[in-house]
Amino acid sequence: MENSETTTRKKRGRTPAQEAKILERGRRVFELRRSGVSLRKISEHLKREAESKGESTRGFSFSQVRDDFHAVLEVLADDTQDLAREYRTLTTETLEELLTAWLPYSRMQITNRSTENDVRLKMKSGDVIVKAVRELAEIYGVKRPQKVEMSGLDGKAFQVVTAISIEPVASTIPKPEIPAEDAE
Repeated sequence: MENSETTTRKKRGRTPAQEAKILERGRRVFELRRSGVSLRKISEHLKREAESKGESTRGFSFSQVRDDFHAVLEVLADDTQDLAREYRTLTTETLEELLTAWLPYSRMQITNRSTENDVRLKMKSGDVIVKAVRELAEIYGVKRPQKVEMSGLDGKAFQVVTAISIEPVASTIPKPEIPAEDAE
C-alpha cells in the first residue's frame, strides 16, 4: 500500500523534483512573509525574479503564493504538534519511572529502630513524588487555575478614570419659534 504523500503526488502528476521545487518556493514565501513583506509584494518579487532568470512565472500568482504560505504554516503547525506530543510522552514516561522508583521509599515505615538515613530517604522521596505529580498534572492539564494579582504603579491599586466627551451634533429637528413679547 502506498503512503498518502506518494498518492497525492501521483494525483497531481508531480515528480519528486517538482515537489521539492514547490516546497522550496513555499519556504521562501514563508521567510519573506516572516520578515514583514506582504503576500502581494512577494508574488510580484518572485515573478520578477523568475523573469530575470528566464524561467516561467507560472506558480507565482497572489493566490498561489497565499496557498504556499498557508501550506507551510500547516506543515509547521503539524511539526510543532508532533514535537510537543513527543516531549509530553518522553516526560511522562520519565516521571512515571521516577514515581515507580521512589514510591517504595515513601511507604517505608519509620520506627524507633530506623536509621537517620531511612528518615532522610523517606523525606526526600516525599519531595520527589510531590514534584513529579505536579509536573504530571501540568502535562495533563489538570493543574488548578493560578491566582494572579495585578496592580498599578508602585504596587498600588489601579485608578480607573472614565471620561465622557460631549460634542455638539447638527440636528435636523427644527427649533421651535419663540413668540416675541408684545410691548404695550
